[in-house]
Amino acid sequence: MLIAHANRTLLHQFKRVQVELISCGKVDETRMLARCSSASVRHHPFIALKRLCSSAAATAPVQHNQKHERPKQWSVIDDARKASKTIEALLRLPDDTPVAWSTQATSTATSPPMTSMCAYAGDSFEHGAYIYIRPQSTQESAVWALFREYFRDELTKSVCFDVRCFTNDLQSRGIRAHGRVHDVQAMIRMYGRQAKHIEACCESLLNKRTRDRRTSMFGDVSADKQSIQSCHADAHGIFHLYHDVAKRMRKKALLSNFANNTFEAYDKFYARVEKKLAEMGKQDLQVDSELMNEMKSGFEREGQAERAVFEKWAVGHCTDGTAVNLTSPTMLRHLLFAPYTNVHDKTQSVGAERTFSVRVGGGGGAEDGKGVKKGKAVKKRIVIRGAGLGAQTWTRNGVPSVSTSALQKVVSTIEKSDDAAVESACRAICALLKWQEAGRKWERFEKSVLKAVDNDGLVLPSTRIDFESGAIESNLSRHVYDVVRAKSGNELMVVELNNVKLCALAEVSGCEVLRARVAQGEALHTLLAREFSREIQAAVLEGHCVLNGGGGVKVSQKYPQKVRMARMLDWCMTRGGRLHDVKSAMGCDDERGRRLVRAWLNVHPGVRRWVERGMKGTGGRRVAETVCGQQRAVRGGGGKRAEARVAEGVAFAVSASARDVVLCVADTLWSDDLVRALGWRVALVDARRVALCGASHSAPAAIDAVRRALWRAGGAGVTARVMAQLRITRPLETVEQ
Repeated sequence: MLIAHANRTLLHQFKRVQVELISCGKVDETRMLARCSSASVRHHPFIALKRLCSSAAATAPVQHNQKHERPKQWSVIDDARKASKTIEALLRLPDDTPVAWSTQATSTATSPPMTSMCAYAGDSFEHGAYIYIRPQSTQESAVWALFREYFRDELTKSVCFDVRCFTNDLQSRGIRAHGRVHDVQAMIRMYGRQAKHIEACCESLLNKRTRDRRTSMFGDVSADKQSIQSCHADAHGIFHLYHDVAKRMRKKALLSNFANNTFEAYDKFYARVEKKLAEMGKQDLQVDSELMNEMKSGFEREGQAERAVFEKWAVGHCTDGTAVNLTSPTMLRHLLFAPYTNVHDKTQSVGAERTFSVRVGGGGGAEDGKGVKKGKAVKKRIVIRGAGLGAQTWTRNGVPSVSTSALQKVVSTIEKSDDAAVESACRAICALLKWQEAGRKWERFEKSVLKAVDNDGLVLPSTRIDFESGAIESNLSRHVYDVVRAKSGNELMVVELNNVKLCALAEVSGCEVLRARVAQGEALHTLLAREFSREIQAAVLEGHCVLNGGGGVKVSQKYPQKVRMARMLDWCMTRGGRLHDVKSAMGCDDERGRRLVRAWLNVHPGVRRWVERGMKGTGGRRVAETVCGQQRAVRGGGGKRAEARVAEGVAFAVSASARDVVLCVADTLWSDDLVRALGWRVALVDARRVALCGASHSAPAAIDAVRRALWRAGGAGVTARVMAQLRITRPLETVEQ
């Protein structure tokens, strides 16, 4: 329906532009009709409109050295007097009339200050529908100061196409929007995934900036004039697109009591949180370079210890085990599997011994020390005699593979051998795999940290709501919190939500059994393991172990494997209980996987009822809804495909609800007066953590204030079950478990 409405709108726009161009003589009627046939106009109005514009640009006379007339209904703000009158008129607008804003360029936090912006407040605005703000060089500070006061009013309502770019543009002039700011792009994505096709068309129509800014349907005009036309077209399109999408969102009723419809949910919660996330710029948090070096040394020491184990084994198979290049597939292949025969060509075989030429460190020379400069690498010949292990995986060329997965298969095959030589080789391969993993761990760690910092080492967070996937898109990883430190006198406090997806599943499904299990805190997975294991039930009844503390041996300590399996099953159910996930995580076949899913649903009947009958919207259609009001239609179908789509809806509802829970925590801490009075502010937000920064001397009081604020909040996301999974930590010590 939305696509059909957009096509009708584009068709009307095409006909209007067609009449205007023909009447003013900017395009030949015969040529235009040839390029834009009636069939293409009916079925592809967007393409026809682009053809019409290109035809106008091709046939319009080039007007050199002529002053281009300003479009009607324009109000140019270039001095403080005009800015004051326009702002007074904007403040007199009704509360339900937003002002659409567009800037000439998409800014980032490091871009130069914006020079101009355009606004559209409707055709009936008394100072002209299009407001173009570009102050004179002598009036810049006065004009931007007036608009700074305008945006400080909490009753103002602004609309933009991307709230992050709009916020960065305002901040480049020292302006902060205290009123409501709605993001049309986010509204379209929240409305439904079928709107992404319309969004692509809207982006092309709204953003008329091409690679050559001098070419447009208005002929050969200056680059400055072309950018002005693009800017006012963007503002006009944003204004009407906002009203159209908002009208459709108001018709989408919610199942929960969070709000009456989707638009109210966006206006009440998502718009405010999205603006707060966009305003989080560069933080006074810096990566501790000394700690980074210590962690790198730790990874290297771990790798060197494992490498020494492998080299000790390699000494028995070559003349110099320390000279073996562990990154060379050819050398490793010969050391482990020679002699072997090519599986594709039986005539090609490799003997047990082979001589390799390797480079080793200098230090006066490895062999004779004559004529070799100190510290210079020298070549050395070593003879390697293969261990003759049986290969399990072969490359396309027919030789044994030495990839990580191939070596793991070799270990799983020979680890139960009674032969001492084979057992020694198995330990050496395990050490080799650990050495490789240590190197990869450091690479992943360093990459994840550098992704969130700038060239000066300061943290530059980039966090936004992804309405399509139902997640929080962020450049922050858990590794950042290990090496980030606040400046002198300040401290970082991290509010971490454990098992947030399981908390979200309990809230969105309303299952009392799961809610009670989540409220037990750390014993969450232990309770499920007890339900599935009679051995654990007997051990708890006889007093051999306890569920969670109490001065005895914990179930998780005595039966770690069973508790781990329960944790993996919980994780699979938050993803919709897909059979593929259960089989991969539990290492079982199809039949056992189905039994595990049925057993989990039998233990949690509320989740089963929610999946079977609870996801019902208006008209009997199935709807996946989050705790804060985002909806997604669950498509129909039959057989296995229907089960997969229901699982997809469950996974989206859980993932997006987990996102809502974290955002509820962040929103509560943003607005709490006591937390702000103590000098603490939200600095970082990611998928499961909210970090605050403040003075070190007030950290204990801030921890109490944070916990009290979350207890008082309640609401859709922050509940007693969520609080049971909450953990507050500080950089160097654990404050509260």
